[in-house]
Formats: sequence, C-alpha cells, structure tokens
Amino acid sequence: MPPLRASLPATRERILAYLREHPSANSVALAREWGLTREDVRYHLQKLLREGILEVIPSHPEGRGRPVAQYALTVAAAPNNTARLCSALLSLIDTSTAADELAQKIAHQLLPPIALTGSGAVRFNQAAAYLASMNYPVRWEARLTGPRITFRRCPYAALPAGQRALLCQVDGLLLENLLGAPVRMQACIAQGAAACVFGV
Repeated sequence: MPPLRASLPATRERILAYLREHPSANSVALAREWGLTREDVRYHLQKLLREGILEVIPSHPEGRGRPVAQYALTVAAAPNNTARLCSALLSLIDTSTAADELAQKIAHQLLPPIALTGSGAVRFNQAAAYLASMNYPVRWEARLTGPRITFRRCPYAALPAGQRALLCQVDGLLLENLLGAPVRMQACIAQGAAACVFGV
C-alpha cells in the first residue's frame, strides 16, 4: 500500500526541522527519509522556495548526468542568536540619554549605498523593494489622506516588546530618509495592532 500523503504543513515542518539539523538536502534524500514520493517532496520544496524560506545551493553531480538540486535554509530562516544578541545590546542602552541620536545613527546605517531617485509612486516602489530585500514584509498604498506604509509582521518580533520602541523609531526614521518626507507611526504590532502602519 502506498504511503499516505502527509498534510502540507506537517511535511513542510519536517523539511524545515531536517534542514535545521543538516546543512543541505535534496528531494531524493528527503523522500527516502519519510517514505514519500519525490513529487510530494518537490511540491513542498517549491512552496518553501516561493516563500523565501529555502534557497537552491550550487551542487556538483556525482558521476554523469544532471546535478540534483540541493536545498538549504536561507540566512533569514536559519536558526541564529541574533534576537538574543540584539536584546543584550539594547538592554545596555540608557534610553534616558541620547536615544533619539542613536535611532538616527542606526537609521542612517540602514540606508542603501545609493540614494533613491524619482518621486511619487516610483520612489515608494524603490523604498518598498529595498525594505523587502532586508526582510521587511512591506506594502504601500495611496490614500486620500496621504500614502500609507504597512509592515505585515514585525521584523523584530523575537525581541521583548519593551525593547522594540527604539527600533520602531528607527523604522520611522529609515522611512523618512528613504522617502524624503515626514513619517508618522499610526499603529504598532508591539502595542497590539495587527500591523505596523506609517502615514506619510
């Protein structure tokens, strides 16, 4: 009797768990691991690739024939100690002194090496693309009251809510620098909102 097709989320969780323990894997090895078909595994691998969780890494064929694609976690999805390190660094900052100056310096460091050009929708699209390259889940929309930028999830969610206040300030300053216009935070995930929203 052929193996039952595993539920989509369960199979993807297995793949992610496997790749947290191994530097890379191909569909053949993963299918063999759980007794699934290569087609089933490839389906889930493609989903994870589209979500930006996995990447294809260079591989060399053993013997003749085409190389089998090797998959690994992206840098953003791989387990790391970044949240703990950021939390430790933020805890050293005396928020009563120079927090505004520090936020300005951090926002300046996050700017792209080449200034954005253009105006209106062109500039907003450039800013959104740049933020997306830094794993900010961002979108913007034009409104009668002015453009609005939304982060669908907090890029600093792993940090304690109290330490995110400075980083929310950094996000606002980064947007101001990218767009060349004042930005005001209208909603914040750290304060219980469904998304971080900035009005321009």
